Amino acid sequence: IEQRESELKTTAQKMKEAGISEEQIEEFIKLQKRKMEEEIDIKRNRLREELIREELHEAHKENIMNLVEALFEETGLDPKGTELPSRSSAPIYRSAGTNDAYIMKYINFTLKQKLKRGIDEWETYDFEEARRLLPTIIQALKNKIKGKEHENE
Repeated sequence: IEQRESELKTTAQKMKEAGISEEQIEEFIKLQKRKMEEEIDIKRNRLREELIREELHEAHKENIMNLVEALFEETGLDPKGTELPSRSSAPIYRSAGTNDAYIMKYINFTLKQKLKRGIDEWETYDFEEARRLLPTIIQALKNKIKGKEHENE
């Protein structure tokens, strides 16, 4: 801002030396300051949106961790066990190695499929949609753990 103000003063001085009227110079300065304020507002809004998105991302991760922890407590499944990946026929899930890795891959992949984009591309409304989808995803995982659903994933 200081640099732009300095450049504006220099330009105004050159305009004055070129014989441009004070009224025209003042109008030019007002226009340039208005443009600068608009640019600042745009940058401020982008930053605000990014901060909100980061906060939503953190809340999303915390929500998943809480749900997964409750899932392990409720089902008695060992997070470091290998039951889920070993029963899977899908390479993405089989490669998980442990139950907790399987569950995280399952949640992330399912959300990506349902929201049609990866989390790095999510908008603020995607986080709300993910929050609505998570109970269904957790229920599907409970069914897999309890063996109620045939594993083809």
